Amino acid sequence: MNYFLFNLIFFKMKKVFKCLIFAVLFAATSVSVSADARFGARLGLPISSVKVSEKNSSSSSSGSKVGFQVGILGELPIGESFSFQPEFLFTQGGGTLKDKGGSGDYKWEEKNTFATGELQIPLNFKYTHSLGSVKIFGLAGLYGSYIVSAEGKSEYTYDGETEKETTDLLKKDGKGNRQVDQLEIGLNVAAGVELQNGLFIEAGYKHGFTNLATKDYDEENVIKKSAFSIGVGFFF
Repeated sequence: MNYFLFNLIFFKMKKVFKCLIFAVLFAATSVSVSADARFGARLGLPISSVKVSEKNSSSSSSGSKVGFQVGILGELPIGESFSFQPEFLFTQGGGTLKDKGGSGDYKWEEKNTFATGELQIPLNFKYTHSLGSVKIFGLAGLYGSYIVSAEGKSEYTYDGETEKETTDLLKKDGKGNRQVDQLEIGLNVAAGVELQNGLFIEAGYKHGFTNLATKDYDEENVIKKSAFSIGVGFFF
């Protein structure tokens, strides 16, 4: 009984802790704006993948999935070369896992695609250095994502016949459990070039720390996302 209560309390504290982190990320974007603050918009092309690991066993990484990203951002100076850059984005992620086996006339092939739509808040500290008419910059920080859609598509081919299935991974089962955790926390790094007119080009990488496989639904696997991205934007 004590063991059950301990696990229940630990699980609840973990959920509350995640919610508090996400609330802090939102609150941090409401800091006071100085007269030198800038605001802008951006478009991006994230190339994401998923890593699935069995606990105490092997792991496999998915193939890349190209998505779309759009959002707004601000730049709040905190020194001559440093600034704080919060963003609010809608971004797509996911990946594709493939497997095959068999021999002769008895070959099989399996393909599983994981696709998400997310509201994401990166909170970055940025360093900028001027080189004549252009600026180069690098930034790093944390991001929080809230997954608003998650779809799984599976294709299984055996003996020339293919079966397909699509699953809403956020839909609750009979016990009220989802397959995918909606909250993700991760690390974000990027670098780029900005022109005098405010146009910038940026390349970045995001790595999620959070296990997206919910404990109540899947206790065996650990699922984490990562993504490379390239984007363009403009400061007004």
